[in-house]
Amino acid sequence: MEQARAHERSGAIAEAFTCYRTAAEAAGRNGEHAIEAEVLRRQAVLHHRRNERDTAAELAARSHVIAQQIGDRVLAGEALNVLAGFAFEQGEMDEARVRFQDALALGGTDPGLLGRIEQNLGILQRIFELRREVAGLHGLPSFAHYVLRRKMAGNPERVRTFYEELLPSLAGTVASEVDRLDALLTADGEDGPITAWDW
Repeated sequence: MEQARAHERSGAIAEAFTCYRTAAEAAGRNGEHAIEAEVLRRQAVLHHRRNERDTAAELAARSHVIAQQIGDRVLAGEALNVLAGFAFEQGEMDEARVRFQDALALGGTDPGLLGRIEQNLGILQRIFELRREVAGLHGLPSFAHYVLRRKMAGNPERVRTFYEELLPSLAGTVASEVDRLDALLTADGEDGPITAWDW
């Protein structure tokens, strides 16, 4: 794992990937689950940097599960901190806050992790404050109102009204489409009415 970290620090990412993969496989085979959890977390971060979000999230989640299984609260907190960071970067602020808080509850005894989580929670808090301030400056009750106003809908109430008005107007179209599909089904020699999974 140290060789992988050295490659990562020097910018030799392909070599770091190879070393991390080898280290994770060896740690898993040898029952060194703490090392496996750490390596998976580090792999997750590298995949995230390459914009491979699904792989990154899967690896970080596996790291968290392994750390939980072996009872290593700090490693579990580290994995949640990484997942929280992913959510934060994708703009999923509420999910990020929950994950940061869960990471804090698990691994808050580790000074390094504690410092990183508290810093991230502070940044999130400031973002929420700024969002409230922006909404207030525009005379709006929430940041959601502000975002929607800048888009086509204007506000959450208009979205709901639009949706409620749209559904009844589509009922006739849906019925005629079902009839058309039913006729095609019959023409193909199939019996039975159209069901939801036929769409």
